[in-house]
Amino acid sequence: MKLKGFLIGLFAGTSLLATSNLVPPVKAGACDNAPRAGDEFIPMGLGEYRIRSTVYLPLTSNNERKVAFAFKKLELEAQKKLAEFVESKVKSYDDLDKSAKAEIITGANGEDTTEEMLIEAEEIISGISASAEELLRGSQELGRCHEPGEMVILTRGINSETQKMISNTKSNTIDNDNNSIKAYRKDTKGYSGYGNNLDDF
Repeated sequence: MKLKGFLIGLFAGTSLLATSNLVPPVKAGACDNAPRAGDEFIPMGLGEYRIRSTVYLPLTSNNERKVAFAFKKLELEAQKKLAEFVESKVKSYDDLDKSAKAEIITGANGEDTTEEMLIEAEEIISGISASAEELLRGSQELGRCHEPGEMVILTRGINSETQKMISNTKSNTIDNDNNSIKAYRKDTKGYSGYGNNLDDF
């Protein structure tokens, strides 16, 4: 009887071990913290705001050079998307209908657009005196990530602080792309460059 109980326990333990080995490991570079793809105007309260564009590219290959090339493509795509969004939506906000306005506004914590947000966004945007070109001069990369075998994602944005600085100084483009690829090896293993930079921006 004891032997039977021992064998049952042994088989159960072996089955559990075998099952646990079938569970896929968590990917270190999963893009869980990345914003959803698309363009957003985010009112932050007290006249502050954020504008950001997130782009992604499916990528099944983990080849080092292909990953690096994919990020280069995303850098250009994010700049293009951000420019189009600022020109066609932000600087032309008054010409949009209410539903179009609601589509581009996002709450600071990702919540759905409310009437109060629309009013706040309208007040903020009406006070943005900088041209689209000046706004884009203050754009910076906010984060990037690589999920091996699946995709690469990159986000670029502008906020009210950088816009004010650009408007005051009329300086050259701020280069804050410190999240750029550090090494090919890091990319092929997968990683997330989204963190405090995105939250604090």
